[in-house]
Amino acid sequence: MKKKILIAVAVIAILVIGVIAFFVISDLQQEAKFNDEMLALEEIMNADELDFDAIYAKTDVIVTKGDYGVVEEAIKNYIKDTSSIAEKIIDTMNSEEFGTILTIENFEKDGKEFTESKEFITTTRETLEQCKEEYEQQFSEEKMMSYINDKGLDEYYVELYKNEIATVSEENNQTVQESIDQVIDLLDKVEDAIDYLIENEDDWNIINGSLMFLDQDKLDEYQEILSKIE
Repeated sequence: MKKKILIAVAVIAILVIGVIAFFVISDLQQEAKFNDEMLALEEIMNADELDFDAIYAKTDVIVTKGDYGVVEEAIKNYIKDTSSIAEKIIDTMNSEEFGTILTIENFEKDGKEFTESKEFITTTRETLEQCKEEYEQQFSEEKMMSYINDKGLDEYYVELYKNEIATVSEENNQTVQESIDQVIDLLDKVEDAIDYLIENEDDWNIINGSLMFLDQDKLDEYQEILSKIE
């Protein structure tokens, strides 16, 4: 009887060890997959030229399970949302209309009231200011942690999330903020030039494809405004 009990205990012990080993191995496998996925994502994010399609394709797929999967999903949701704002900023900055405002073609088409030009400047400025605020908020402690809070994770996994998110550096945020400020400043200067043309509409005309002022002083003032743009 005692021998049967000992055998039963030994079998149970082996089963327990086996179960523990299974979970340990499974956890190690998930950790390895998680680390590989983070490295692959980091490589995409650090490319010389951002490929937003590649970012969204990578962030739409969760490759790990369990707690690692929860952390991976939180990280990818954060990166996806941040990238979406960045893409909107870049698209706004790269608008073809931006480079045509102070051209003869636009003067002929939109002058001398420049209604469309003024509307474009106002809309672009508002869009960039909104994106700047949204992008900056993405780097606040509250916003970053909102993607992982209330997930019921152990502290280890919360710290793992924080460490990975830290790779989306504050330096990157600062660079984007400075770029937006530079473009808004440029928009303001372009608007100064347009406003000058509006305020002095009787002193200039388009003659033979060139902007001609009737008064040298007005031309000098306009060129002074343009010099601040270049």
